[in-house]
Amino acid sequence: MADPMARSQTRGWGPTALLIGGLAVVGLALLIVPGWIVPAPTPAPGPASGSPHASVSFPPSAYRSIDWQVAGLGAGSDGASVLGFTLAGERLVAIGSRDNQPLAWWSDDGGSTWTAAPSMTAPAPAPVEGAVALPLSLAASGSRVAVAGVWLDPKTRGSLGPMVWVSPDGSSWQAYDLSATMPDVVLGSLTGTADGFYAAGWLSASGAPGWWQSFEGIVWGPVDVTGLVGLSMTPPAVLWTPDLILAASGSGGPASARPAVWAADQGLEFAQVFTDQETWGSIRALAQADYGFVAAGQVQDNPGDTATGHLAVWISATGRDWQRLAVDTPVGTRATAVAANTAGALVIGTSTAAQTAEAWFLPGGAGVPSVVRLPFGARSVVALPDRFVVLGVCPPEDACTGPMVAIGRPSQAAEAPTPTLPPR
Repeated sequence: MADPMARSQTRGWGPTALLIGGLAVVGLALLIVPGWIVPAPTPAPGPASGSPHASVSFPPSAYRSIDWQVAGLGAGSDGASVLGFTLAGERLVAIGSRDNQPLAWWSDDGGSTWTAAPSMTAPAPAPVEGAVALPLSLAASGSRVAVAGVWLDPKTRGSLGPMVWVSPDGSSWQAYDLSATMPDVVLGSLTGTADGFYAAGWLSASGAPGWWQSFEGIVWGPVDVTGLVGLSMTPPAVLWTPDLILAASGSGGPASARPAVWAADQGLEFAQVFTDQETWGSIRALAQADYGFVAAGQVQDNPGDTATGHLAVWISATGRDWQRLAVDTPVGTRATAVAANTAGALVIGTSTAAQTAEAWFLPGGAGVPSVVRLPFGARSVVALPDRFVVLGVCPPEDACTGPMVAIGRPSQAAEAPTPTLPPR
């Protein structure tokens, strides 16, 4: 049988490996900056989803499961936490911190081995004595990487304004203080484009959402975005493609949101193209592959009650017409990240009852899922042509010394072994 992934393997690690998950990034912002939840008026009903059973057709896949290998990130990461990672050209770049000191690592072999970058120092002087520069989000535009951060007041832990780190390749970094020119802005979630970056964030004083743009990641300015009305949470999940920009969240107030998708051309004039009228919940991550688009999030038995939620997946061939897959998932679960390649889509799910994560592999993007429990708390996932790479941290009781990496290669076996932590 011909390898269904052969065509992707000849193209290098390129745009089909896009990931806009980053839920751990904005979750961190939720802990430290008030006003992350933005109440909004309930909009008029959007397009109905029809049946929860998908009518979108994706090509079949010969793959059925994922064969996982788990290892420590290494490279001087002992005692560090991780924020997330991104694909910059053909290089994986990861961001974390230790003792309030931001850290970076990079890998040129698909996540197997990592190298520590020089220290990511904060700009000097700080806005006030003792302020901490905390990274929130990262994205890549080609090989260039930008990390959005926030200055935290040492007394209140509130925002003192934004700052950024920028690298031409993920191995050397320069910090820039933006607190003097845009003190009320939080650059919450970054998205890389072909010629720069977007930041979907908010104003720290009012919680009002906003978008900003930068071509090099250093100088940022506000951009007009229309049509993103009724978001239950901000920032939304955002996915950029050369032809289409997608944003996803819930539509309506936080206690009555329904999963929804907005689409725009490069002019950032969004229109709500999908609302799942059959359920409550929200979409938290978006991904693209050759066959189409995959979204992941949570649906809720009771509106606004995440304890009654279930991990959910939606698919679209065009980005505008969406259908929810009939995936049977346990109560108390939600999706935090998704990535897709030719083999299929991988959704990272978490549970309110566990500190580990589950990896849901959907062959071909819409097939019957194969599910394994990863032995650590996953933060984000990136799809490469021949593998998925997951970054995270171990549960405290396992006494792990640093970040963990899981590399998953699609397999034609019906079941794959359950991954375990490496011996200490």
